[in-house]
Amino acid sequence: MAKGIPVNPAPVAPLPPKQAGDDARGGIALMALAVFILPVMDGIAKFLGTDYGPIQIGMMRFLMQIAFTLPFALWMVGPRALIPRPFALQVVRGMLIGMGTTFFFGGLRFMPIAETLAIFFVSPLLVTAISALLLRERVGLRRWSAVAAGFVGAMIVIRPGSGIFGIAAILPLCAAMSFAFYLIVTRQLAGRSDPWSTNLQTGMSGAVFLGIIMLAAGAMGLEGLGFVPIQSGHWLHFAAIGVIATVGHLMMILALSRAPASTLAPIGYMEMPSAVLVGWLGFGDVPDFWTVIGIVIIVSAGLYVSWRENQLARKAKQQ
Repeated sequence: MAKGIPVNPAPVAPLPPKQAGDDARGGIALMALAVFILPVMDGIAKFLGTDYGPIQIGMMRFLMQIAFTLPFALWMVGPRALIPRPFALQVVRGMLIGMGTTFFFGGLRFMPIAETLAIFFVSPLLVTAISALLLRERVGLRRWSAVAAGFVGAMIVIRPGSGIFGIAAILPLCAAMSFAFYLIVTRQLAGRSDPWSTNLQTGMSGAVFLGIIMLAAGAMGLEGLGFVPIQSGHWLHFAAIGVIATVGHLMMILALSRAPASTLAPIGYMEMPSAVLVGWLGFGDVPDFWTVIGIVIIVSAGLYVSWRENQLARKAKQQ
């Protein structure tokens, strides 16, 4: 895996700031709370998916993020927070998270929350594979084995007869791939932009990118992908998505300022029980036995990769 890339499976991840302190318990608590509330956003997106396309939901998610982040960014950073620096990387980062969010919300439209998130959780494993294949990072047999095991788990989740086997299952895999590249680009920005500016610019880039895609889809007459007038009763739902995304960002930022990413990465998997709970309470979805087995394999593989990266980082510091 590329050196220093945080293995954080959460669908929304901020730019890790430089460590400001050493409060592992506080960091873990904040990260746990952040990933626990994020599936609520997924549940709202799934509910809205019956009336709006995934591109529009994703665009509104970023617009609401801008609305809730802008005042804090201007207060903390000033007008320079509006200017993407470095421009190209910030725009690419926004496009990647925009694509990932759209694919993920698209998956939620057709699949239960827990299964969608489980497939998405191969993202940290993809970061390992991409780092080895494209970035020429050294990845040993044990981590490759973990990557292979994670994909076996994903295949168990989307197996024939599972009820989710089909083209729809590809959507969270595409989301995982987009997010893997998003993490790699995020690492390239480390130390070059403050978190508030980056989060604001991510929202701006994501909203503009998805807005253009949505207008193009509407112009081509692609059903379900163009703009649909928002019903008055749904504005609160979209606002809730923005609030959860912004609060989740903030708690992740605060968590990463208190503890290393390697310590917090495994906490991201606490999102899974929350996703199961939201899916059960909101939609009556309960994973079957084999789906649970697949989820356990994926999570175990991700945890092993995170642990192994932490061990290698410690060895490198001791040399």
